[in-house]
Amino acid sequence: MGLNDILLTPSLLTSLYADVLVNDIATAVPKPSITPHMGKNEKHILLIISTAGIDFLSDSDLLFLQTILTPCKLTMADVALINWKKKNKNYEEILSDFKSRHIILFDVSPEQFGLPLNFPQFQVQEFNKQLYLFAPSLKDIQKDVSAKTSFWNALKIFFNLKGK
Repeated sequence: MGLNDILLTPSLLTSLYADVLVNDIATAVPKPSITPHMGKNEKHILLIISTAGIDFLSDSDLLFLQTILTPCKLTMADVALINWKKKNKNYEEILSDFKSRHIILFDVSPEQFGLPLNFPQFQVQEFNKQLYLFAPSLKDIQKDVSAKTSFWNALKIFFNLKGK
């Protein structure tokens, strides 16, 4: 009998290559890619924006966002930023991807986001063990002093910032 005549049964292959073969079909199927986002999501804070024509934010809006995050003791590494206009999933799938406990909706109403409830801008709302904050776009907040003040007051409640 030559080498070409050896019959390798499934059980023999499994014993010979136990550490190399895939046993479970679920491990062989690639997981769907996570929603495109900016930031590392280290603190599970989700920022939803709605900007047309660009992937995420203009340079000026990104700079303004960073000036908002700094007094909250946060950086872009702490958050995940998603452009709602470029999303490929519904809100439940996005929340599942990012395991977010805090969600800020910029220019995306709770209803547009898919929540079964609605609440006004600058109101911190708890739902399903998560905190939500609905606000105007970063551009609108940046140019309106009253909106900046209202947003900052809401952020202090949202992130439980004392003495700021």
